[in-house]
Amino acid sequence: MPYLLLLLFGIGNGKVADMLIDRKPFGLTLTMTRKIMNTVGHWGPALAILGLAFTGCNPTMSVVWLCIAVMLNGAAISGFQVVTVHVSDIDNHGITLFFIQ
Repeated sequence: MPYLLLLLFGIGNGKVADMLIDRKPFGLTLTMTRKIMNTVGHWGPALAILGLAFTGCNPTMSVVWLCIAVMLNGAAISGFQVVTVHVSDIDNHGITLFFIQ
């Protein structure tokens, strides 16, 4: 379940990132959009894990917090993990970097 949520949130978050960049006339820059997505993708799961720590012995809430933490990590895909794809536009070594990663 957590990875299904990660997949769906990652796809939806990619669309949101594209809309933030393409919004006229005040669209965000590519760098600012990546910073926002990285912030959500790294701090969101950290806060969700803190929520998980305070659930006590409730197994349902533990699973919910864990699913939220994994799901929010999908925002990082629109942040730093697309850098190697953009490097491949610059030179021919981007694909090699992508597979080494």
